Amino acid sequence: MSEDKLKELSIEFFILFSRAEYSLKAAGFFSGNAKASADWQKFSLTDEVQDILSYKEGKSLTLIIKEFLTSPPRKQVVVNSKLEWSDIAPVGVCEAHMIILYINRVRNNLFHGGKFNGHWFEPERSELLLGHSLIILKAMLKVLPSVNEAYTGSIG
Repeated sequence: MSEDKLKELSIEFFILFSRAEYSLKAAGFFSGNAKASADWQKFSLTDEVQDILSYKEGKSLTLIIKEFLTSPPRKQVVVNSKLEWSDIAPVGVCEAHMIILYINRVRNNLFHGGKFNGHWFEPERSELLLGHSLIILKAMLKVLPSVNEAYTGSIG
């Protein structure tokens, strides 16, 4: 994949992720008092999200989720004053929450510069993780009417 294609994919991911966070908050999935944050964990525990991320949606989404979990995004860490990548999984309350935490990790790696410094690190892997994150997020946003309405602009 060319750097231009990865740039387009990353922009699409940022826009979708931002809209997803807005949609969760607009639909009541938020936490915090003064600072409003999307409550991804609460969202992941809904029956609808549990169902879609537990391989009940369809064969193609099932394969994407399994591939995403088999080779999940790593976390950039500092070890002995050097940047490294850690394979340590985040602590999720269920598999759906783990998937969401991994999608958040893709966002963090991209936004905080772990995957890009003017050139893409591991461009093939970046393409795969961004692409899978987009597909999974799009599927999740459709399953709850209140979130889907906020995403499509029907409420707000």
